[in-house]
Amino acid sequence: MPVQEIQFKAGPFVTRAWLWKGGDKGVLVLHEAFGMDDNVMSACEKLHSAGYTVFTFDFFGKDGPHPQAWGSERWTLERLLKPAYGDDFIHKRIASALEFMKQNGVSKAAFLGFGILGGTFATLYPAKFPGTAAAAAAVCGPVVREPGEWKFQPLSECRTLDCPSLWLFAQEDPWIPKRDFALLEANLKDSKKAYNLKVYENAKSGFSSGFYNPKSPHYDRKKAEDCWNEVKNFLQESLK
Repeated sequence: MPVQEIQFKAGPFVTRAWLWKGGDKGVLVLHEAFGMDDNVMSACEKLHSAGYTVFTFDFFGKDGPHPQAWGSERWTLERLLKPAYGDDFIHKRIASALEFMKQNGVSKAAFLGFGILGGTFATLYPAKFPGTAAAAAAVCGPVVREPGEWKFQPLSECRTLDCPSLWLFAQEDPWIPKRDFALLEANLKDSKKAYNLKVYENAKSGFSSGFYNPKSPHYDRKKAEDCWNEVKNFLQESLK
């Protein structure tokens, strides 16, 4: 079945969304910080070809992100960190998305998120709301920080994950100090759940996109293909 572009409602919030109807196993795909892009749409199409029901929506509303966001990292960060655009704002939209997927026949759902925004909440949401996901995968996200520093997701949150998780990072990412990889893994071990953490050597990422995105200046075809194979195999194993 071809993709359906719809107006997705979560309370008073209305945004653009896309649904690919497949089987009863589903994947909720969350985009990067600067809004919906071709990389996310391509990922959704690949997942649908594998038989999944796939759903994605634009966090920024029916008109996409404000034009200022494309040229200002600070502007987008401030939006996300304000109460109206912080955790609660995003969590409510994700909860509505999961309910929408259930209404469309999904009995078991996994998360896949890209970058600082999608990668963060693809793992943070299942950690905060146990029982909501069968699996969680983050590609070049989240920003992991010790308590007291600026953060989207403190490392300790990972301990509450109750599903398998996949974490794929670029070694050269200015938003993630290299020491955080080891700290993250230590916390994941405490969760007692299966996980796979992979850091791509000499790969680069940034605020909005990384080596996995063909439109990124950091794109690396070989590493991107390996990254996608990791995601594909992880979801296949987790959504049996």
